[in-house]
Amino acid sequence: MQPGLWGWSRPVFKRCGLLLCFGLGLTAATALGNSNSLNWDRASGTVTADLQKVRLMELLEDIAGQSGWQVFVEPDDNFQTSAKFQNLRTGEALRRLFGSINYAVVPQTNGVPRLYVFRTAMQNAVRSVTESKTVRKPEARRVPNELVLRLKPGTDAEALAKLLGGKIVGTIPELNAYRIQFDDEAATESARSQLAGNPEVVGVEDNYYVDLPQAPQSLRV
Repeated sequence: MQPGLWGWSRPVFKRCGLLLCFGLGLTAATALGNSNSLNWDRASGTVTADLQKVRLMELLEDIAGQSGWQVFVEPDDNFQTSAKFQNLRTGEALRRLFGSINYAVVPQTNGVPRLYVFRTAMQNAVRSVTESKTVRKPEARRVPNELVLRLKPGTDAEALAKLLGGKIVGTIPELNAYRIQFDDEAATESARSQLAGNPEVVGVEDNYYVDLPQAPQSLRV
């Protein structure tokens, strides 16, 4: 039996230096090497993977590092996963990643969720999994189908977004900045072209994922 997944946190908006950063993002793949990739988007609660014959501990180390969850496993040296998908919700992504092996996601009242992965029984998943030590330096990753607009005071942002065929999904009021989401990349680039020279627009920028460090959590059963 593979239990379902409960919800994930909402985006957090903040200003990061000279860059307008909306939400919590993800880092590049950590332990999986150049031929395999796993990208865990905390802001949207989606996962993208391209994996070929990845062993269980490698997979779990990467999940622990990218999700920030506490991960416990009943070791299985024979398990390997191969999966390729894009932007699946976390629950469906876990089902695709783990296949025949069992898992359970247990939310915590005062802490991050716990992921238990096991072949026989959940109580046998007692080995704690930590992020791989071979973490590569995170790289800025552009958020697809989004633009960040900085507008002049008094501009009707909702009307402008509607005119462009997008919708507002975030804002920083003190900067009069708006995160606009579009249906696809073609619509995004069309909107960018339409905004060129618009006197109500102070600036048009791409949006980027930023991964904030996780606070240490005590592992108490």
